[in-house]
Amino acid sequence: MSSAEDEDGIDLRALGHELARRRVAKGWSLTDLVGHTGIAKATLHRYEMAQTNHTIRHLVKIARALDVPISQIVSVLDEPPASSQN
Repeated sequence: MSSAEDEDGIDLRALGHELARRRVAKGWSLTDLVGHTGIAKATLHRYEMAQTNHTIRHLVKIARALDVPISQIVSVLDEPPASSQN
């Protein structure tokens, strides 16, 4: 288990990167996302930096704010970790 994986082997780094990628693609700062979700800026930062596990409630709020299905955000968890790809 890497430092960016939780105790269940979930790749928090991939999930955080996907959240940040989608936020930036929308042209939003973390502060903008706070305004659309009501989630604390520090919490959003920790999610994007893979420093804490996400709650489903927060993932739903973020997906709705970014106007994408939650399934698209979490689909990165179905991909093998970059270190195991050829």
